[in-house]
Amino acid sequence: MIVGHGLAGAILAQTFAKHGINAHVVEANLPHHASPIAAGLVNPLIGPKLNPPFDFEKCLQEIHRLNDFFSRKFGESFYENLSLHRIFRNQEQANIWKSNPSKISHFYEKVEIVDSKETTMTAPFGIGITKCLRLRIQSFLEFSKHSLIESDHWIQGFHNYDTQGYDFIIFCEGFRSAQNPWFSYLPFAPVRGEILEIQKKLLFAASNGTWAIPQSSTSFLAGSTWDHSGLEKGPTSEGKKKILNDLDFLNLNSVEVLSHLSGVRNGTLDRNPIIGPHPENQKIFIFNGFGSRGATTIPLYAMKLVEFILGKSPLPEHLNPNRFES
Repeated sequence: MIVGHGLAGAILAQTFAKHGINAHVVEANLPHHASPIAAGLVNPLIGPKLNPPFDFEKCLQEIHRLNDFFSRKFGESFYENLSLHRIFRNQEQANIWKSNPSKISHFYEKVEIVDSKETTMTAPFGIGITKCLRLRIQSFLEFSKHSLIESDHWIQGFHNYDTQGYDFIIFCEGFRSAQNPWFSYLPFAPVRGEILEIQKKLLFAASNGTWAIPQSSTSFLAGSTWDHSGLEKGPTSEGKKKILNDLDFLNLNSVEVLSHLSGVRNGTLDRNPIIGPHPENQKIFIFNGFGSRGATTIPLYAMKLVEFILGKSPLPEHLNPNRFES
C-alpha cells in the first residue's frame, strides 16, 4: 500500500505497475500539499553557480524510461520539452556560461550568450538558453488516479497508520509526515511556496531564480516563494507582491492575476530525500523529502525503492532514514 497520491506516491505507484505490481493507493485529499500546484520543471542548471542537480544524468535516463511507459499505458507523454531562457543575475553567472565546462555544456541549447539588446527582457548580463523538461503534473495525477480506480486499487480516505493487511506500507505524505507516528522524528524542512497564473502569452520559459513558464495560449505560471513559517496559511499578499517584483525582467506593463495558489514542499536538512524502511519495522517505508526537485528526482528514486523492495539492489546510504542519528 502507498499512502498519498501526490507526485511521489503517484510516480511510485506507476513504477510498481511498470514492474508488474499493482499497489493500492490511499488518498485523503488534504489541503496545502505542493503537488497540485507544482510547476513540474526539470531544470538542468540550478542555483547561482549553475550546477546540474545531483545524479542528473541518471535522473534524465529514468525520466525517459518512465515517460515511455506512460506513453504505452496511457497513450500520453507527460514530460514535454521546453527551452529555458536563463537570465544571468550577475557577471559571474555569465562567466560560468562562457567558460562552457564539460559538466554542463551538453545541456546548452545555445552556448553563446544572447545579448540584452536582442530581447525584450531586461537582462544586463545576458541570457543563456538551455534545454529543459516540464512534467504536466495535473494531467499525470488525473491519469494515474483513473487507472488506479479502474483496476480497483484506489482508496479514498484516511489511513490510520495500522500496519496490518499489506506486505509493505509506504508513506508518501509530504509535509504531513510530521504527524506520522512512525516517522515524525525525522528532521524534515517543509517550506510554503506560492505561485501565480498571469494573463499574458509567454512563448518560452524564463528564469532568473524566479521562473515563468507558459501555461496556456494566453497565460503563464510564475513563482515561487519560500517561507518556512505559517505553512498552512495559504496565499498571501506579500507572496504575490514578491513574485510580481521578481518578474521585473519580463517588463510587464500591466498584470492580470488569474489565480494565486499556495502549497507546502517537504524538504530535508541535507537536501536529500528520505527513503527506506523504519528501523524497527521493516514492512513500513517512507518515500519523502524531495523539496522543489520532485519532477527531476522522483522517477529515479522510485525505481531505486522498487528494486530494493524486490530484492534487486540496496538503497544508497545518503537516502537512509537513519543517517541523522548521532
